Amino acid sequence: MSDVQAIFPATDCWDQLTALLAAQLDGVDVKHVTDKDFDGNGELVLNPPSVRVMYVNSHKVAIENQGTAYTVSHRFLLLCGDENRQSAIDQARASLALSQRVETVVAGARLLLPTSEQSEPITVGDTEPLPVQGLGVAYALAIEVPGDAVYPGTNAVATAQGVDNG
Repeated sequence: MSDVQAIFPATDCWDQLTALLAAQLDGVDVKHVTDKDFDGNGELVLNPPSVRVMYVNSHKVAIENQGTAYTVSHRFLLLCGDENRQSAIDQARASLALSQRVETVVAGARLLLPTSEQSEPITVGDTEPLPVQGLGVAYALAIEVPGDAVYPGTNAVATAQGVDNG
């Protein structure tokens, strides 16, 4: 962990993850997931080929006893949908192939954040099928973006800026 206080924001990771995928997946519509990606019944709607990046949660583990330094893992789902109108199985296979392309892009990647912080290598998790209105099947790839966060606080230790709150 660096000596500089940095909070490793989930919003910055979300933006940089989306930008990484958009830069690496030519011809694929890559965006943050929004309410516009769902129909009136709450069903996911994709215009293939597309990837939607959805923030799920953050898991934090304190790494010192003052409660200001943490190992953080931001969790995302990458919703991948593509089409092949030959058959339902061909459509599912097209979506799975896109999810495998996405996995290749993110596995082990480090995100450089606007604050000059860098994530630890991205880890990939499970891939699960997801029904999509008007498409058939998409796949949701779970990933984690780990890093360290140091929050300023009344009990914060000295930082690289020379602040001593003790």
